[in-house]
Amino acid sequence: MMNKIVFIGAGNVASHLVPALHAKGYDICQIFSRTEQSARMLAETVGAAYTTDTARIDNTADIYIYSVSDSALPSLATRIDAPNALHLHTSGSTGMDVFAGQAQNFGVLYPLQTFSKSKPVNLGEVTFFIEANNDFARAKTHELAHALSDKVQPLDSDGRKRLHLAAVFVCNFTNHMYEIGSELLQEAGINFNVLLPLIDETTGKIRTLSPYEAQTGPAVRNDRNIAQKHLDLLHGKRSLDEIYRLISNDIYTVHQKNPTC
Repeated sequence: MMNKIVFIGAGNVASHLVPALHAKGYDICQIFSRTEQSARMLAETVGAAYTTDTARIDNTADIYIYSVSDSALPSLATRIDAPNALHLHTSGSTGMDVFAGQAQNFGVLYPLQTFSKSKPVNLGEVTFFIEANNDFARAKTHELAHALSDKVQPLDSDGRKRLHLAAVFVCNFTNHMYEIGSELLQEAGINFNVLLPLIDETTGKIRTLSPYEAQTGPAVRNDRNIAQKHLDLLHGKRSLDEIYRLISNDIYTVHQKNPTC
């Protein structure tokens, strides 16, 4: 078992993977982050060393897991001199070939979930999508992923990019819609919590219905009177009227192709 791990990054993803792997018996020997407080706080949770200096990253580990921004990953991948170790990143949008020429064994360990430091996540319910450049790296990456969850699937870089794009729509963009809704309610002096039952029902429906079948609202029935009233309320609020119009038009376009009545 390759069990000595260095984590590159101490952000949202690392804050969940580090204690989980430690609990499974992996030796988290060091945390690197450009921010000393982040590195120190995460390292202290598992009794690891930490550094903010790439020149001081331990080069004797078995596995290096990079949980950093896509923009920082290529540079960091070239600065760790451990060519025989297994190098993995957790990005949904970057190919595994970012490690090509730098390491013999490399791949991807991508957890399909939204992570925040302050919110616990049951990793056993998370699907990990993995990819590797050779049989050895593939076996070790699967072993590592399987220690965290029984839900492990192989997926190549192109498929992962498309999966990440879909995840941005259903997670990040949807959450921004919540933020917009919260702003609108604040202006009216209404607590956002009144929307929670609606949100729960909407998300619950797609467990038994397709998203297409679950769609309701003025756009799907082309109710232009209500739409105009909404647009009037949004006038002058950043580009919210444009967002409303674009989404409404797309909903109508999709559903008019398959009329139900």
